[in-house]
Amino acid sequence: AALVESESRKAGAAEEEEVSIFCSFLQIYNDQPFDLLRDPNRVRPLQVHENTRTKEIYVVGLSEYAIHSVQDCLALLEQGDEQRACRQTSMNDVSSRSHSIFQMIVERRKVESGRVIRSKFNLVDLAGSEKWGLNETLEKGHISEMTNINTSLHVLG
Repeated sequence: AALVESESRKAGAAEEEEVSIFCSFLQIYNDQPFDLLRDPNRVRPLQVHENTRTKEIYVVGLSEYAIHSVQDCLALLEQGDEQRACRQTSMNDVSSRSHSIFQMIVERRKVESGRVIRSKFNLVDLAGSEKWGLNETLEKGHISEMTNINTSLHVLG
């Protein structure tokens, strides 16, 4: 509540506003999106769609959590980070094997007019590319994982 009250006071607008903040956390593992906060075992891949009218990209079934403090936000960030797909590689003891997107949505609603201003902040962490040596033996799943990471990084430029 303190975070929302603080933002409402800063606005200094003539018309009263209500501010709401929501967070979600998504990982893309082997080219499939998963909800880091609700599906840590990557059982149910989500679907990404585009609203053809607004051109907005959205993920069907991605959970959004209302937050009321900085601590709420940090707790979700920590929970999701602990559930990311990771494994040991030849380069790192703990290496993330997925890309992740932590999204914070801030909605400001004008009380009298009902006008809503919606802002999205995306924090993105990309999995690192990795090479494997000719003498290195890899499981089929690891080869597919590394190929998907490298391909998606190449597409991003």
